[in-house]
Amino acid sequence: MNRLKFNLDGSKASMLIFDDHNSLWLNYHVTKHIIINYKKEGFEKVLGIVTSELDDIRHKQTKDFNCGIKHELTLNETCKKCDFTKECFTLIKKLGHSYVNTIKDAITKDSEDPIHAHFERKRTPNSLKMLENILFIDKYGCSIICRKEKKNYCVFSCYRRAGFSNLSEIGLSFKKMFSDFELSRISNIKYWNNRLSGNYNNNVIKHLPENW
Repeated sequence: MNRLKFNLDGSKASMLIFDDHNSLWLNYHVTKHIIINYKKEGFEKVLGIVTSELDDIRHKQTKDFNCGIKHELTLNETCKKCDFTKECFTLIKKLGHSYVNTIKDAITKDSEDPIHAHFERKRTPNSLKMLENILFIDKYGCSIICRKEKKNYCVFSCYRRAGFSNLSEIGLSFKKMFSDFELSRISNIKYWNNRLSGNYNNNVIKHLPENW
């Protein structure tokens, strides 16, 4: 487990990232977001990876490890039932290192020009307890969702939304003005502004307000 010290709203804070050797969390999220969903998330552009390499890794996961990860399935339904987690961790180790470094870089540099939001949400609709969360949006348009666990925050997920299909003429003109990373960042800020306004999110605080 990686413990990251960072500045948050003028105070010192601590973030836990579950990147230990044979980490199921890392296996699951790297496979789901970088390898399987690269056409929609575009992590290969962020990490400087050729897509054929991702296809080769996925082929080995499905053929040799019988990997069952799909977008709609959870870690408990997939990696926790897998007999090849050690082999998979070794296979995706390089990608995992880059994924974690992207997360760490985003969190530590956020204080320079903050784009993060605090919000509370129930774990399930019937839960009584509210969970304290924080969302970071980095320069690549990555959404990094973290949860408060006692005195520390823990990284829950990191993903991107990089697909821009069915753009109008105005949208196409807008796209030409910005890089793919900047457009992804702008798009994700808009997405999260809409999402955080939902009734299931409470006590939403955005930093800096002008960046939202």
